[in-house]
Amino acid sequence: MAARAGAFWILVAAAATGFCALGYETIWCHVLSLLTLNTTYAFSLMLAILLLGLSLGSWLVKGRLDCMARPAEWFVAIQILLSCYALLSLLWISDLAEFANRLLPSGEEGLLQPWLARPLLLAVCLLLVPTTLMGASLPVACKLYGLLSDGIGRPVGRTYAANTFGSVLGSLVVGLLVIPLWGTWWATAVCALVGAANAAGVAWAYAGARYRPVYAAVAAGVGVASLALGITCGNTAVIRQGFGQECEFCFRCEDEYGLVEVVEDKRDGTRAMFTNRLHREGSTFPRTVADQRKQALLPLVLHPSPRRILEIGLGTGVKLGALDLPIVERAVAVEISSGVIEAAQWFADYNQGVASADRIGESTVQIVCADGRNYVALTSERFDVIVNGLLTPYRAGVSRLYTVEHFRACREKLATDSDGTGGMFVVWVAIRQIAPEDLKVLTRTLLEVFPHTTMWLQGYYLAFISTSRPTVWDAEQIQRRFADSLMPEALDRAGLDSPLGLLATFVAGPTSLGRFADGQPLCTEDWPIIEFRTPRLGDRLNSQDLAAANLDLICALQEPLFPGYVTANPLTRESLQQAQAARATANQAFIQKCLGQHMEAANLFTQALTIDPSDDLARYEMEVYLVAHGKQCLQRGLLNQAYRVFRQAAQVNPRSVGALASLAALEQAAGNRAQAEKLRRRALSLDPHNRRLRQRLARHPDLGVLRRR
Repeated sequence: MAARAGAFWILVAAAATGFCALGYETIWCHVLSLLTLNTTYAFSLMLAILLLGLSLGSWLVKGRLDCMARPAEWFVAIQILLSCYALLSLLWISDLAEFANRLLPSGEEGLLQPWLARPLLLAVCLLLVPTTLMGASLPVACKLYGLLSDGIGRPVGRTYAANTFGSVLGSLVVGLLVIPLWGTWWATAVCALVGAANAAGVAWAYAGARYRPVYAAVAAGVGVASLALGITCGNTAVIRQGFGQECEFCFRCEDEYGLVEVVEDKRDGTRAMFTNRLHREGSTFPRTVADQRKQALLPLVLHPSPRRILEIGLGTGVKLGALDLPIVERAVAVEISSGVIEAAQWFADYNQGVASADRIGESTVQIVCADGRNYVALTSERFDVIVNGLLTPYRAGVSRLYTVEHFRACREKLATDSDGTGGMFVVWVAIRQIAPEDLKVLTRTLLEVFPHTTMWLQGYYLAFISTSRPTVWDAEQIQRRFADSLMPEALDRAGLDSPLGLLATFVAGPTSLGRFADGQPLCTEDWPIIEFRTPRLGDRLNSQDLAAANLDLICALQEPLFPGYVTANPLTRESLQQAQAARATANQAFIQKCLGQHMEAANLFTQALTIDPSDDLARYEMEVYLVAHGKQCLQRGLLNQAYRVFRQAAQVNPRSVGALASLAALEQAAGNRAQAEKLRRRALSLDPHNRRLRQRLARHPDLGVLRRR
């Protein structure tokens, strides 16, 4: 009976070992996802190293089992070493990542490409040693259990069953509870504490009397170190690199889908949201905010009655906030990460406060924490517009939102009005985050489900607008709809003079897109080809070179709006043709900018503004060049020339915060205090969080009302 009781506690120890093993694996995979692109390839490498370590540990210990006189002490030593390694690993993982980047710089050729070699090196250094220890611990536990029970098969089976049960429990507790509630440091501390308690219990119960106090004391020391680590480091980031000294953290949250952070630039107060340190979800930079508002307005312009809208992906919430308009009865954003929903509250001045606690439950604007693909498949609600937001198609699992099956589910949830007006499906893609071949695959996949698909280009962002039937847009009707209520204000916030400016972003219709995608495979759930091919670009992802390559393909498809896609009176038709010609020139300039040919780009942007001074892409890019030139003049002491250049930049783009702030500084230096304050007020209205402007305005007591905003 005593032997059976002793054997039972060995099963408990085996379960605790499994708990720690899968808990650590969950933590390390989570940490490695912050250091790699979180692709299927990276996960496969992690899994391969994990299994290699387990098999290596079992192989190394197999020859010693028969002659192992004190298996309890071996078991205790392995658990202590594993806990110590886990605690120390988080302290040097950032240094290891920096070493990997130096050892395998971008562009280096070798047996493995750097985008594959880096995660392999990180996985080997982080996982191989502890998984080898894990692989050795289970055979030792079987040996110890066998000494306290009869037979061979039954002890081994029970030990493996207990270990597997603990593994299931560890992955659930650590992945779904500890990391989301307390973060990576505390998750590691909890696993190390369980491991230390396991070692101490086995040492006290089964180790030799001579070494029992020593092992128990060491295990207790590891447990104390675990608690100390959790207390001292629990609120700090595991990964140190990624942000400079000029940045401070406003918000940090770890949930089951990764790390979400809001970072603020100390110099000017610009905020940005990052997920897993690698993916920028949005920022308060004026151009970024304007781009997101334009993306929200495009389907509102093109759909004749956009009353109910579904947006997959929340980001900073700026797009959802831009939909808070009288013509929209209900706007729903589906976001899988609870951390992103919390982080969006830090952008309340830009998203109309849609993520604040008192607005989340509203019927007009609603945020749902759910998987977008499952929400579309399961909801009974129908929408006039469904938008696949700007997602990262190469991340593991995300490509399911670009498959035939998902597109079909979206088509089934599009509403059809009594007048025959069908719904609209919108897919946004960042041209720096998809391979040119996969852009064709995405086009082919969309056309398979929505034969009436058109392509629209806004700078770095590409939109596919899909409708259930052929659509011809009425320019006059669009202008009338946007002349009412708060719509002019919404256009101004997006940096647009007229809704017709969005029509000029049209690129191509179904016929041209069909030729473009001819012969390409479909992206399906069985074969999510985008998930596998785009990551092979490696360091080209998010590069200007990739943007230029995609822009070349896109601009080659350019079609005129007339006569097939838009109807308009002669005057509007002429202005639209001018706007489209200007945008085509601006797109060519944008390609030159991406290629680093800035002089040629500036000349082409100037030509675009000559054709249509209201082209928002040319206005912004030309303003950037002018502000940069003005700052060079300031550095050379050419104040008068700098003033003229900044004034020209403000005329080209009246919403240029940089030009207005620089003009204000020059006016202040010249003693024109009233004009300087007027310019700063205008700049601050465009960028409410600009810290430098606020500090300068706060020095004057007559601006107290503005300071309280």
